[in-house]
Amino acid sequence: MHRRWAADAEAIQRKAGRRCSTRQVQLLSVAIALPAMLVAEYLITWHGANQYLAQRGEASLTLLLPVDLTLRFVVLPLKDDPFSLIFWGIAIWTAYRLPRGRPRVWRTTL
Repeated sequence: MHRRWAADAEAIQRKAGRRCSTRQVQLLSVAIALPAMLVAEYLITWHGANQYLAQRGEASLTLLLPVDLTLRFVVLPLKDDPFSLIFWGIAIWTAYRLPRGRPRVWRTTL
């Protein structure tokens, strides 16, 4: 999977046509990763809440909830499980780091 991300980062740089600096591509990568993480956290919590409601025999939630409830769906799980913040940090750092590219390794022939 790491190779796939590296390939995506290289594709972004090629698509930019080298017009964008590496820093701009890194910030773009973070700007894409952060909303993706927010949506993923919301959907995970929404799915868990719907399973809980189904066990109790109550109606399920609609996918799009009011903004205040949506924010609670994202913030409360992060407060309850601090290890999720570590995962978020790793994901954001990876999104920032990958577009920088890999150092070139020189091969020597014997």
